[in-house]
Amino acid sequence: RVYFGDTLYEQQYEFISAKTINSSTNKRNNYMLVNKGKRHGIEQDMGVISGKGIIGIVKSVSSNYALVSSMLHSKINISAELARSKHFGIITWPGNDASIIELNDIPSHVGVKIGELVVSRGSSSYFPSGLEIGKVESVEQSDDPAFHKIEVRLLHDFTRSGFVYIVKNILKEEQLTIENSVDLE
Repeated sequence: RVYFGDTLYEQQYEFISAKTINSSTNKRNNYMLVNKGKRHGIEQDMGVISGKGIIGIVKSVSSNYALVSSMLHSKINISAELARSKHFGIITWPGNDASIIELNDIPSHVGVKIGELVVSRGSSSYFPSGLEIGKVESVEQSDDPAFHKIEVRLLHDFTRSGFVYIVKNILKEEQLTIENSVDLE
């Protein structure tokens, strides 16, 4: 297990290593099976990463296995930002290439450079901020003139098996409780 936090005394994340057992990349909704489950501390809705970026989110768990909805899934929306400018949007998979995703909702007035790094924003309870996702491959005008259409080449190769880390956010319940309190007003 690997630990990550803002200070020496304030640990927020724990990373549990796992091995990819099976995965798909050629469907509209792709999954990955890993060899860790409930008995290893894995729970539904934990983030999954590799040394080369974000992988996806745990969707179901048995005693010894976890099924992960990968970034190559039509219903995965992950908050991300341009590392240089900190402008943020949502990552989605357009469904045709296992190495390309889209970064949406970046305003058209923002200067975006080819090759610019895209990282996790850290606004969800799944992932810490600053985890690499990919690099800007192309920038075009979207159907809505207020926003760019940005294609991002993933750093992680989803067509290869390997080891991943499941992200346990120790402060998740506190974060969700305070965020949900906004709805109570």
